[in-house]
Formats: sequence, structure tokens, C-alpha cells
Amino acid sequence: MADNIFSSDGIFSVPEGYLKNMYDLVRSFNGLTIADEVQSGFGRTGKYMWGFQHDDVVPDIVTLGKPMGNGHPIAAVITTHEIAQTFNKKYGYFNTFGGNPVAAAAGLAVIKYIHKHGLIEHAQSVGSYFKEGLEQLASSLNTIEDVRGSGLFIGIEMRSNNEASEALESLLDEGILVGQTGPDNKVLKLRPPITFKKEHADIAIQGIKKALTLEA
Repeated sequence: MADNIFSSDGIFSVPEGYLKNMYDLVRSFNGLTIADEVQSGFGRTGKYMWGFQHDDVVPDIVTLGKPMGNGHPIAAVITTHEIAQTFNKKYGYFNTFGGNPVAAAAGLAVIKYIHKHGLIEHAQSVGSYFKEGLEQLASSLNTIEDVRGSGLFIGIEMRSNNEASEALESLLDEGILVGQTGPDNKVLKLRPPITFKKEHADIAIQGIKKALTLEA
């Protein structure tokens, strides 16, 4: 099971060919491949709807959630008919709220909106603009060690856990909500809505600059 961006590890995009090689290895042992698209799916990483498409692979199972309903609680597991039937025969499956029509309508509306408004390409374009602006900011501040990510899934690595925590609190005062991740918890996680525009990126960069300058 793998994501194309390792979020909890500090926002690292997988190297080119990584998923393909991993899938080939797993399948050589008759294993099943699972793509975790809970955070990276629905166009967030730009260019493609799903993160696994960046490596031109097709998983056996895909897990979805969080952005799927744009706030409405919904999640899904997608797989082949053969795998689903085999699982059901061996273990059975029951879900009280499975197939909820309201949740399904919300999920379908999100997919339609993404395609209608070109939000996959939008995430790629605005994400690149946002990342470049953050990289320029990083070059002028010694508190930032690295800026990385794909599309509108960006990580800012600080020098220490304390600096990241202080920055997170200062950013709240600027009206900017970010997460904190990584094994040392020193990476600020930026995952704005994929409707995020360049003017919003400019506001965020100025807010981050102000917050980090105060903490320096």
C-alpha cells in the first residue's frame, strides 16, 4: 500500500519509477497493490486526477476519502469485480451506511465540478506558482531548510520541531491554517483547497514571510 506523496514522512514525492517497480515486485509474489489516494487524490497533486497516474500504474485497489465529499463525510474502496467477489465469499461484508445516496450525490458532484472547472490543471499551475514563491522566500530566510511537493500539496521543512510549532501558531494569527508533519514534526504541511488561486498564494506567501520573520 502506497501513496505517491509520503505525507506523514514529511511531504516527499516518490521518485520516478518507484511505484512501477514496487508494483512489479509485489505482483511477482502474487500480491495485491493498493493506492492510498485519501490525501493525494482528486487532482491535488496536479496533472492527473489520481496520484498513482504520475507513475503510469494501475493498482488493484484504491482507497478514497476526505476531499471526496468536499466536507460531506464519504469514503470509498475501489477494486475489480473479481477481488470484491473473492473477498465477499471468504469474509463477507456489511456496512450500515454503505451506498448512502446523499453521500454518493456529494461525491459525484465533486468529481463533476473538478472536471467542469479544470481544477486538475489549475492545481498544477497554481501549485507551481505557489511553490516557486515559497522557494524564493526560503532563499531569503535561514529558518527554511527545504520546500517540496507537487501541485497543491506542499511541505516547508523548518530547522527544528520548535520552529515549526512556533511558525504554525504565528500563521494562525495571520489567518493561515497549516499542518505539521514528518518524523521530527518539523515540516509545515500546506494543502489549500484546489480552488486556491494565485492571488491567494500571494497572500499566503506574505503571511508566511511575516510569521517566519517574526520567529527568526
